[in-house]
Amino acid sequence: MKKILLIAITLLILIGTVGCASSAVDGEEKVFSSDGIKITLTDAFKKTSIENYTVCYDSKDVAVFVLQEKFDLLEGLSDYSIDDYGQASITVNTAAEGATLKKTDGLTYYDYTYENTEKNITYYYFTVLYKASDSFWMVQFATPEENKDDFTPKFIEWAKSVEFTD
Repeated sequence: MKKILLIAITLLILIGTVGCASSAVDGEEKVFSSDGIKITLTDAFKKTSIENYTVCYDSKDVAVFVLQEKFDLLEGLSDYSIDDYGQASITVNTAAEGATLKKTDGLTYYDYTYENTEKNITYYYFTVLYKASDSFWMVQFATPEENKDDFTPKFIEWAKSVEFTD
């Protein structure tokens, strides 16, 4: 769980690096597969690397941060339910203070906003949690807050496309 806190802090610093490509909803569907996870986004996204994340993708107005936390990271982690893991994730992510775990369309997620005072931008985060056979996964979509209503349905669609590979 210490890793989640470090990643949350890194995410807050790095969200300003969202690229200059086409809008995330423009373009054709594209399947990205890397490091044991497959997700369908659009060809407006490009794979990128950010320290402490399993894999990341960015576009002009959306960033996707993926984190895998293997069960052997913490004794007893495999016994956690998705709700237990979600609550722990919220607890260690100080930016998500006050967030609540929610369920929709078969997804377990939480969302929150965070103001980047350095850039004077408030970002909206939609964080979806998954439990696979050997690990928990966190897929976090981030966009400037003014895009929240436009992009949330796409976040749900993209999150529902997630599959885990061996």
